[in-house]
Amino acid sequence: MYLIACNNLTNYIEYVEDYFPLPKIGIWLIQKFFQWFFSRVYNAYDCTLVATKVTQEKVAKIGIQNSIRADLLGVDLKKFTAVSSQNNFFGDRYKLMDIEDKIKIVFIGRLTPDKGWKFTLNSFTQMVANPNLPQLDLTKTATIVVGEGDMKQQIQQVLGNIMPHLYCLGRITPDDIPPLLVNSDFLVTASEKETTGLTILEAGAAGIPAIAPRKGGVIDNIQDGTMGYLYTPKDIKDFLSKLQSLIDNPSLGSNMGIQAKQYVSKYSWEQTTDNLLQIWSAEITKKP
Repeated sequence: MYLIACNNLTNYIEYVEDYFPLPKIGIWLIQKFFQWFFSRVYNAYDCTLVATKVTQEKVAKIGIQNSIRADLLGVDLKKFTAVSSQNNFFGDRYKLMDIEDKIKIVFIGRLTPDKGWKFTLNSFTQMVANPNLPQLDLTKTATIVVGEGDMKQQIQQVLGNIMPHLYCLGRITPDDIPPLLVNSDFLVTASEKETTGLTILEAGAAGIPAIAPRKGGVIDNIQDGTMGYLYTPKDIKDFLSKLQSLIDNPSLGSNMGIQAKQYVSKYSWEQTTDNLLQIWSAEITKKP
């Protein structure tokens, strides 16, 4: 029988350290077990599909030898081209008044440790405490946080004491993502454990740049300095510097957004489906 598996297992292995309060040796043993288990399962398939070079390297390290890399994560580009920036969008849609003239920074995803929120909170806390770090003019910004999770209250408390315009919208529908991004200025994620980073592609489809750590699958989808910024993982100064650059230079963000939109045009659902069908066809022909 011909079998094919799509791979997202590296996330589960790496998330162990975020959700199990164990000594390092305990974390190591659990991860080794998962690596052994998943390698046996996935090697039993004809091939394992991965979407980025980084993920392919990771699965090879845990012993999965049948991976094929292709652009397999798509974006419904029609939903993004169907909406446009509008005056007072956040006031009309979300009752967020007086932020029309602000630089709108958006975070989208689970409000959980694996999404890098501890680093994000620590970065802004350290900025306030250490004048030698880049000092962001947060009076010029409005920070929009979309998602739910165990850290929501902590995020509201910590950032609420630092940012004069912080808004946690909770979970919104997929159809609300395109207009929200189109009416924002740039996306930020601190997650170091993305296999691809769908929100990065969605930001590009909306024509806005993204800031992300130089780690995980996102590095395949952000051309650093051209369509967004990659910062050194866990480097607070570099992270804040990248934020400051886009806050202080709106025209730079606009130009990056244009480049990002052009790049993401190859990630349409139609193209993704064609890529998958080509792999199926090639693998099926190998069967006797």
